[in-house]
Amino acid sequence: MSGTVFTTPEGESGIYVTGRDITELKQAEEKLLRSERLAAIGELSASVAHELRQPLSVVNNAAYYLKLTLTEVDETTRDYFDMINEDVKSANDIISSLVALARAQEPDRKEVKIATLIEKAQWKITIPTNITLRKDIPDGISAVFVDPVHIEQVSYNIINNGIQAMSMPEGGELATIVRSKEKEAKVVVSFVDTGVGIPDENLDKIFEPLFRTKTRGIELGLLICKNFVEANEGDITVQSEEGKGTTMTVVLPVTILAGGKN
Repeated sequence: MSGTVFTTPEGESGIYVTGRDITELKQAEEKLLRSERLAAIGELSASVAHELRQPLSVVNNAAYYLKLTLTEVDETTRDYFDMINEDVKSANDIISSLVALARAQEPDRKEVKIATLIEKAQWKITIPTNITLRKDIPDGISAVFVDPVHIEQVSYNIINNGIQAMSMPEGGELATIVRSKEKEAKVVVSFVDTGVGIPDENLDKIFEPLFRTKTRGIELGLLICKNFVEANEGDITVQSEEGKGTTMTVVLPVTILAGGKN
């Protein structure tokens, strides 16, 4: 807003106020800043991944060898070997996430059924017995035009997050709901969990680089989801209520066939 004081020839005074909506400008600036930050992270990620994978492999192999050969050690020592293996796996998962960040800008898009990508993602996850998976994917849903590797990873990350949010003894339900928006040439995928939810103050931050809510580890899963979805000309949003659950919604483009029909 800006204002100018004026006086008329008759001696009357007033203020002339003008306003300009700069929402789009601010959004563009924030998007550019975020892209620059992600580009820097991506360049660093590739280098870090290369340097760390080899020593981690050595540590993992050494722990496995010691556990295999030192058969007379006590149970506590064997537990420590298992802890080493688990921590190496966690470190490798972080490295894989960093590598995924560097690849987000290079989608290889093709026509694919979203149900297939969701099923492949679920096959990779061990589902606890106290958690129920429910799928609502009608027949005839339009094929999406995306990089299958990207969107399968998005599905995996979101489903895995939902399961972790319901890891309490009572468990819960994770529903995957898919709908077509034919007029907009979009497919909407909603992942709905009944987990612990996300505090209001964190909802605007969960897609930010290196934002973390856990006491241990670097959380890159949702950042990767946002990068992959946007690289495929889609959109991802979150709705959550603490103590009741979270809904992650992914909107993806579909292939436009001859004649303008989906």
